[in-house]
Amino acid sequence: MRSRPSIPTARRATGSRSSSKPLGYSTVYGPVPSWRLGLSLGIDPIGPPKTCTFNCVYCQLGPTVRQVSSPLDLRDSVRAARIVGDLGRALRRIDLRRISFVTFSGSGEPTLNLHLGGMIDGVKEVVGDVPVAVLTNSSLMYRPDVRAALSKADLVVAKLDSADESTFRGINRPALTIGLDRVIDGIRSFKEEGSAFLAIQVMFIDSDRDAVPVNFKGRPLRRLLEVISDIGPDQVQINTPTRPPSEPYIRRVGRRGLGEIYDEVAGIVGKEKVLLVTSPRVIGEPSVSLADDLIEGEVIRLLERRPCSAHDISLSLDLPPQRVRRVLRDLSRRGLILSRKYARRVFFYSSGRSTLTGPMRGRPRKLSSTRVHGGVMRVDAKMAPDSCYSG
Repeated sequence: MRSRPSIPTARRATGSRSSSKPLGYSTVYGPVPSWRLGLSLGIDPIGPPKTCTFNCVYCQLGPTVRQVSSPLDLRDSVRAARIVGDLGRALRRIDLRRISFVTFSGSGEPTLNLHLGGMIDGVKEVVGDVPVAVLTNSSLMYRPDVRAALSKADLVVAKLDSADESTFRGINRPALTIGLDRVIDGIRSFKEEGSAFLAIQVMFIDSDRDAVPVNFKGRPLRRLLEVISDIGPDQVQINTPTRPPSEPYIRRVGRRGLGEIYDEVAGIVGKEKVLLVTSPRVIGEPSVSLADDLIEGEVIRLLERRPCSAHDISLSLDLPPQRVRRVLRDLSRRGLILSRKYARRVFFYSSGRSTLTGPMRGRPRKLSSTRVHGGVMRVDAKMAPDSCYSG
């Protein structure tokens, strides 16, 4: 029986079709500091442009470019051999001993790739004891083949932002054939099968628009807590947007609101099972060094999958801040990256003009050193979070 990975805990607080990805595209990116997973090496089993079953109002990757409802809707897909080859090349420059998790996430919903199980097997053969995580929006967990693939991971972080249909459609904006009941049933079935450590992540949002449903109060929150209690996950991750959301009217939930939600969730599942993020500060140092001629490419690869601040990039690539600023100025001057200010921080993201991977929006997040205050594991106000589903 596989031993459980070192999951962050808290108290209060192979087929015939070939991929058409552009030349130079790599399925491996980072490592990226993550508020919940430490230093995470990313695996992107979908690839740009953003392809997902959802089009969440808060997504850090921007609007969904290709919205689909089934793995069968994909015209091409990355294969396990490609993942393993890219990983081997990436590990020539990365000290695997410093990696906390290898994480499947990136440009869309990982479970849309029906080769995911084989990818996890292949990655585990390469990385040995380093645990493997998958971040999923849960939309396809009703499928037995998807649950079988996810069961090969050590940690599955399943998104569940709402438990009533109107809030679900307002926040997650799923493909028309994706229904909330099947989402919830899929998560519940996965937990009952008990193959991997299951964390449910909830992205709590507020909004400037009265017509937009929110999930941090009232009946939507009560119903969500009922469903979480019924599922009984190994962990609940409470999050709120800390990076520019897809829709400009989306707002973060304040600390007081998050604290109240924490108390309610902790009362249901126990304090030791709740992980609460407040916002981002990094402790620990990544160990990645790059030759000068590779820096620009690595920066663009990061920004194609997640917006980053200059500080984020410095930590991820183990580069002096002044060197990162020079690279960012040059990439900006050439029109390869854009910037946006959010929550008093400047984030950079790909303009989609890079020849490395083709058009795409993305953004990163930061390693968080968690501190326990009054029993709550909080991500301190200068830390940053991690992927498409970290909110």
